[in-house]
Amino acid sequence: MDGVHDMGGIDGFGKVEVEKNEPPFHAKWEGRVLAMQRAMGYAGAWHIDHSRFAQEKLPPVTYLSSSYYQRWALAMESNVTERGFASPEELKAGHASTPGKTLPRKLTIDVVAAGMTRSSFFRQQQGPQRFQPGDKVRTKNIPAAARRAREAVPSIPCDAEGPVFREPWEAQAFAMTLALYDRGLFAWPEWAAILGDEIKKAQAAGDPDTGETYYRHWLNALERIVAEKGVTDADTLQRYHDAWDHAADRTPHGAPIELKAEDFR
Repeated sequence: MDGVHDMGGIDGFGKVEVEKNEPPFHAKWEGRVLAMQRAMGYAGAWHIDHSRFAQEKLPPVTYLSSSYYQRWALAMESNVTERGFASPEELKAGHASTPGKTLPRKLTIDVVAAGMTRSSFFRQQQGPQRFQPGDKVRTKNIPAAARRAREAVPSIPCDAEGPVFREPWEAQAFAMTLALYDRGLFAWPEWAAILGDEIKKAQAAGDPDTGETYYRHWLNALERIVAEKGVTDADTLQRYHDAWDHAADRTPHGAPIELKAEDFR
């Protein structure tokens, strides 16, 4: 894991300030958040991994600027809406406007003690161990954002090591997309929908869809989403497109293409 939440060993966040005699909660709402989370977990709305993942996919700025229980609350809002227990509008209004979904069970006062008791986390070994103490092993580091991209967009060309690219610009387009995702510009389901729409439009226009043009559709989706999100606009994108064309035309074959002021004519 190497997302913003995985902060072990990272420098630059200052000294850990230990609060002497720190109370369990610094405000009443924190206790309520804990109670709601435990109640939803007991009721079978989601399990602990859903809760953790909801926090891990918070935008980096939100994660780093939120307190511990604020992250819990934001993650719970995400799980509640994603699973259809409430809509964003209902959360904003503070009350339900539609009939609720039925849950398998309910956490009540008479079952709190038993319901909050931790069960055993022991797992039976599923097969023989592959390594012995002292064995040399080689590990593979797949960045969290790239892994989530592969999970959300199964069409990404990959081999056993991860995404593959035919040309350098494809890798650059992929990397820019991961960087924008890390900055919270969009969620992967949103990206997958836009990319799928671009591919469908290309197919309708006669694209043979043999794989060679995949990252051209990816680039179209990238230009579209940054424009829709207000990061840039269509005129600016076209201006840079024309400038790069001009730079390519004046650059000798085999030499690096460098964008200069004269290309923005």
